[in-house]
Amino acid sequence: MHITKLVPVDIRQVWATEPYDFTPWLLQNSGLLSEVLGVQVELEDREHKVGNFALDLIGRVVGSDQVVIVENQFGSTDHTHLGQIMTYAGGIDPAVVVWIAEIFREEHRAALDWLNLNTHTDLKFFGVSLGAVRMDGADQNLVAPRLELVCKPNDWEKLARQDAVAGGAGTTPRNELYKRSGRSSRRRRASAVGRRAPRRPPTGGRCRRRPRASPGASPT
Repeated sequence: MHITKLVPVDIRQVWATEPYDFTPWLLQNSGLLSEVLGVQVELEDREHKVGNFALDLIGRVVGSDQVVIVENQFGSTDHTHLGQIMTYAGGIDPAVVVWIAEIFREEHRAALDWLNLNTHTDLKFFGVSLGAVRMDGADQNLVAPRLELVCKPNDWEKLARQDAVAGGAGTTPRNELYKRSGRSSRRRRASAVGRRAPRRPPTGGRCRRRPRASPGASPT
């Protein structure tokens, strides 16, 4: 057995351009994106019109009507593409937003983390880095895509933040669940009490307490 290593390949040697090569390729290979996201998505169309702009890819979560939007970018992430993502999200109202780029700047990774933490739990933002590799010593034309998850939603943290905000009004999503559970338990207990057979009084009517004998008195 011969063990070798993976060698990075310039993505432009694999896909000459983002809009005319990579995006059409990803449209036909959405299964690879599903593996990275941990969400089964089916990409349906590219260059989807959103007003006067065009979204790279649009699709849906398999088995649902939840919309997925994907914005692709060669090179490092920038404010322009971040703004485009927000514009597309505002025009389409998706459930899943995916930003794919060759290099993710820390500022933009932090921006996606902030969006995941401060938006509704039904809305999820993902950041995915794009690359390509080949095995050292292998045929130069034998390459593999590399999609790596660099940012993902944390639903527990998001729910905790929403609870903290809602707590000021005296109610939170989890508290409401606990309240409903408590009311249900009380109703079951009340129903059980109502079904109990009434106690029968002792024979001879109501019990009377026997008078206590005085000291020194002889028993009768």
